[in-house]
Amino acid sequence: MDKLKVYEYNQIKNLVSEPLKLYRTNDIRSHKNHKDLLLNDIELMLEVKNIDSTDFIKSLDDASLSKKKSEFLLQKLKIHVEEFELPSSAVISKLFKKVKKLKVPDLVLIDRKEISFLSWNDLSGNRKYFIYFVCQNKLDNFSSSMKLINTSNGVL
Repeated sequence: MDKLKVYEYNQIKNLVSEPLKLYRTNDIRSHKNHKDLLLNDIELMLEVKNIDSTDFIKSLDDASLSKKKSEFLLQKLKIHVEEFELPSSAVISKLFKKVKKLKVPDLVLIDRKEISFLSWNDLSGNRKYFIYFVCQNKLDNFSSSMKLINTSNGVL
């Protein structure tokens, strides 16, 4: 059984939120067609990774599906997600060699099954930092300046 990539899990997460929006409308024919299409997409994504999807699909195919229940189902699916490999603080410092006082976020607090890249804001230096994988196990990075936006005057 293969593990889901984080982006695949996020795609399933977005597809699961669609039936919640569907159940708010009253057109039964469009419900059924759209719901069948969404459930088929989810089922195909899970079958490609050899993950048993029958219980998950049956649970989603319920008109009384709530946001809380869908979040519970996604938590159960999360065990099949491959974790994002976070680099150590030393590796992060090497990626941003030119930054003298780099403030790295607390990596322990990050849910590695929810992210596909790492980014954080350094408010003291007005910079935003990104770390992502270009290819398998090859890290890349970039940073950009942040501009303060004054919205009190309606000017961006």
